[in-house]
Amino acid sequence: DYGNGSESSLVVSVVSAAAVTVTASGSVNICQGQSVTLKSSAALIYLWSNSSVADSIKCSISGDYTVTIMDTNGCIATSKVITVTVTTIPAKPAISINAGILLSSSLVNNQWYADTIALSGEINQSYKPNNSGKYRVGVINNGCKGPLSDPYSYVITAVDPISQFHERYTIAPNPVIDQLYIKANNTYNILIVQILDQNGRVLINKKFTKNIILDLRYLAAGAYFLSIKDSKTKAQDNISIIVR
Repeated sequence: DYGNGSESSLVVSVVSAAAVTVTASGSVNICQGQSVTLKSSAALIYLWSNSSVADSIKCSISGDYTVTIMDTNGCIATSKVITVTVTTIPAKPAISINAGILLSSSLVNNQWYADTIALSGEINQSYKPNNSGKYRVGVINNGCKGPLSDPYSYVITAVDPISQFHERYTIAPNPVIDQLYIKANNTYNILIVQILDQNGRVLINKKFTKNIILDLRYLAAGAYFLSIKDSKTKAQDNISIIVR
């Protein structure tokens, strides 16, 4: 009232704006069947994006989560978005075999096991064991491991050397009269071919890559050994030939 010379005052209080933070109990990237707890900083009232009004929520479903709070001053604030990602557990794979090679029913994300021991680096769809035994395969998706397959009993059988020779090389004719034709079927490595007599003496020693013709006209009629060695892999195959 200015008429009587008195003064009045108005007190204005300014409070800090509300602030809210959300902390997770662990990784927000979880596997199916797991959960992560999101907890809000202290407030008077809470309202989460999933309609919960508690100070924390347990999340087991993929989604974006926020919390809106009211503090003791009546101020309101909303948190930053927290994204929770739930990865589905891969299905149990099955093992089949083709030409001695084990195949997983899963195209990707495989891990092969010797029984229950993980084989380092063996993560492709196919795997060829070096030893007989029980083998399994599992699928790992974003760190989430699915159940292992049923065990597959793999047996390595002895290789018939004659069949192995003919798988790797073609020779003709045998018996031979004058010239012997040799062709490598599966390699372009440098090969060393030798003709040896019954006493192991080397009569012919030559190198070739894909094919070669050997002149055997000067050899006496009889049985000889033909040896072919891969200079790179050191694999050596032998077979008997007859010269007429």
